[in-house]
Amino acid sequence: MDISPISGIQELWEWKNRNEVEPRFFEKLRNYKKKVDEAEILVCHDMQGGYLEEESCCGKTCSPTSFAYTFLNWWQIDIFNYFSHNFVTIPPASYTKIAHQHGVLSLGTFITEWIPGGKTCERIFENRKSVEDTVDGLVAVVKYYSFDGYLINIENEIDPKKIDLVYYFLEDLTRKMKKINENSRIIWYDSVTFDGKLRWQNALNSKNHKFYDSCDGIYLNYNWTDQHLLDSADFGKLSKIFVGIDVWARGCVGKWDCWKSFATAKLLRMSVAIFGTGWIHETNPGKDQVVLGIKFWKTLEPYVKTRKFQEIPFETNFGSGIDAQNQFKLSNISIQPQFLDNFSCFPKNCEGLLLTGSNTIFKIFAFDEIEVKNIKLTMRSDKDRCIHVEIENFYNYSTMCKMERVCKRWQNIINWQFRRDIHEISIERLGSSYPSAHQCIPFRRLAITCPPDSHDFLSGVFRRSRLSITRLTTDIQFLSSIDQVYVSKDANRKYFSNVEELWLLMIHPNDEVTKAFMNVEAQLFSNLQQLTLQVHVNNRSYQNVSEIVKSFILRYPNTQINLELHADRANEILNQISVLPPLPLFKIKLICTDFDQPQLRLDQLYAVMREQNVQAKNITMRDWSLSTDGLTALAYNPLDTFRISSCAIETVDNLVTSLQRTASQQSNELNPKPKKRKIVKKKKVEEKLGDEEEMKKREKEKNCEKSGEEEETNFIYQKIRDCWTMHIAWIDVFAAKSAYRIGTSTWNHNSRHGCGL
Repeated sequence: MDISPISGIQELWEWKNRNEVEPRFFEKLRNYKKKVDEAEILVCHDMQGGYLEEESCCGKTCSPTSFAYTFLNWWQIDIFNYFSHNFVTIPPASYTKIAHQHGVLSLGTFITEWIPGGKTCERIFENRKSVEDTVDGLVAVVKYYSFDGYLINIENEIDPKKIDLVYYFLEDLTRKMKKINENSRIIWYDSVTFDGKLRWQNALNSKNHKFYDSCDGIYLNYNWTDQHLLDSADFGKLSKIFVGIDVWARGCVGKWDCWKSFATAKLLRMSVAIFGTGWIHETNPGKDQVVLGIKFWKTLEPYVKTRKFQEIPFETNFGSGIDAQNQFKLSNISIQPQFLDNFSCFPKNCEGLLLTGSNTIFKIFAFDEIEVKNIKLTMRSDKDRCIHVEIENFYNYSTMCKMERVCKRWQNIINWQFRRDIHEISIERLGSSYPSAHQCIPFRRLAITCPPDSHDFLSGVFRRSRLSITRLTTDIQFLSSIDQVYVSKDANRKYFSNVEELWLLMIHPNDEVTKAFMNVEAQLFSNLQQLTLQVHVNNRSYQNVSEIVKSFILRYPNTQINLELHADRANEILNQISVLPPLPLFKIKLICTDFDQPQLRLDQLYAVMREQNVQAKNITMRDWSLSTDGLTALAYNPLDTFRISSCAIETVDNLVTSLQRTASQQSNELNPKPKKRKIVKKKKVEEKLGDEEEMKKREKEKNCEKSGEEEETNFIYQKIRDCWTMHIAWIDVFAAKSAYRIGTSTWNHNSRHGCGL
């Protein structure tokens, strides 16, 4: 049974009292995981007006030069919107079925346009009853055909007196949809403004945010700029703002360069609504649509996230919709691979998956969050091939630990698997009542949570992975008690001989912990390349922290060191730095843990760091109230970055002056003042230089000195100007409500934002 759109308001109102569900159209939403504050991808289908022959129950007969439009990248999107210019567009049942099998929401379209649309809106928004009748009709249609909501597209002017009824329409529709489907979506298209005018804003702003507030999100028009998107962030959640991208390139970068528009939205962590993917078919009607479609989405791969399987069992023949007689039916599309490639892994005609090329390993599905017990594969090959299915990848860490008990051979296989897949271990021992391990395969990381006395559990972890890990995250208490964890190793071997990066947490190390650490520190690591020390400062542990830091410096003099100091008060930070040994830091980060933002004087920090010879190429401040005298530079050594995050600045003029001093200090080191040239006069035997000639030479000498000074001054000015430029650029991105005036160095700031200098 084919589905038809609803063409008029009277036909829609006739649905309002219907409450049935048609079983033929019902398809359970599987493999769906609700995203919380995460960007989503919406595909707005717009293909030759919609309701095409290939979307019908009978399908379409294709030829070698005539292909049907085929969309297969379902694992890369979150919402599918079937679009046409009919009053109420209902998605064909096959599209809803395919979408739900892949965990994608299926939306219809409610649209009114131009003069006829204006007349329809007059009837809909006549009063609250007419609005409720319309809403009830739309909800009944959704319930009957089992899809998940609507894109609301009103592209005609509305009587300004009726705008409140439009808000009510969106609120009532959103509320009633949530009652029948908690995952439903009502999305407003950026068209009409608060005064009823048809003016596309290309942004979420004061003129259209009430429509956004009344539903589940807004779909922005396509003529946006970077500034439009930045301004939109002031009016709503980024994940509920869908940046419109027209594949036809009407108003934005599109066609095969759509990835450029995607990159902008991805950078700002906004959702994306991509319109008109049928462009691929309409501009290439005689080419293989499966290959072209996968090729198009391959260009977007860095900017989209492949969703994961959530439910099993399932079965699939990877059908792409076309059978052996070249008959295309949308309903013949089955569950597709999560990882498609237009060169080596794509569905073939009829059914099945074609694997070609020189690859020996083809990634088809990833079961990261579920446990798979049985897999049945049917394969055919043009040659005799040995096919190996890696079942081990489908089991979690706990199950694989049990599997290694089967026999020595299994133990070797599992241990090889661990060495290949685990290159980083993080150990969290605070607040855990029982040991557990979570393996994050994409990052090759094993996250351990356990009580402090779980020595046997940790012994098993390190027996399997100790020699393969290159990154370790842990606390000082664990390292100090490492001799209680049984590790089979030679006496001369290090515990973590291959670890190159260490993140070490130090929370108030007492004398006992410090002494135990000093006894074992020589046996821990071979050659650290990067060390990050996160220190929670306490007045009873100043000296202990200093001893631990000193031991690392002496043991690994060439390592890159990052230091994080967390404290409630500035004097604790200064006192801790005052007892540190001379340190060549790559980065120092000072973080306040008090919500009231106590004061931190940058000139005092400068004095302490200079006295202790603590140098840092990068300095970061977070959650402080910063002040400076304006007479002191921010650092006595050359700086690469000075970053401020969520800080209050007491006197901006003083901060800018200190910044200028820092820049000029650095420029003096990079471009030292030219030495004054010494003029040696030659003695002339025949005659002395006349007074006039001597004056010319002196004038030339002065000009030379002046030129050198001007070059130096210009260099310093350029450095200061560069700092200003960076300062303003950062504020422009992250503090849209800030106002700058360079000439008088004023800063009006309405709220706390991060700024980088």
